[in-house]
Amino acid sequence: MALFSAVPLLAAVGLLLASGSRRAPQHTWGPLALLVMSFGAVATAYLPGPDDWNAVAPGFATAATLSGCALAWWLIPRLRGPRVIRVAIGALCGLAYAAFFGLLVAPMIALAVPLGAIALAVWPGKRLREVDPARATPPAFSH
Repeated sequence: MALFSAVPLLAAVGLLLASGSRRAPQHTWGPLALLVMSFGAVATAYLPGPDDWNAVAPGFATAATLSGCALAWWLIPRLRGPRVIRVAIGALCGLAYAAFFGLLVAPMIALAVPLGAIALAVWPGKRLREVDPARATPPAFSH
C-alpha cells in the first residue's frame, strides 16, 4: 500500500516541477509516469509474498528497468551539450542505475514515501515576489 500511496506524492511533485520548468511538460510527467509504473511493478511483485524470490525477482527487474528509463528521460533534456552526448550520458546513467541500484532501491521506496511526503509538506516552495502597488490589479469586489 505504501508504494501505491506514492502516486499522489509524485503527482504533487510533478505539479511543482512542471510549474517552474522551462521544458516541455512531457519531460516532467513522462519520467514520473515511469516511476509510478515502477512502483506498481514492485507492489505487484510482492503479491505472492516477499519470501519467494523467484516470484519477486521479475517485478524488481521490471521496476529497475522502468526507473532507469525514468532517470535517463529526466537527464537527457536537462543536460547541456550536443544531443548525441546528452543521450549517451543519460542512457549510461539510466543503465548504471538499473543494473546496480535499481534492485536495491526498489524495496526501500516504500519507506521513502512517508519521508518524501513530510519533506513536501514542510518545503517552503517558491516565495511570492512583492507586487508593485501601482501595477497591481484591483480586487474584483472592492468597496
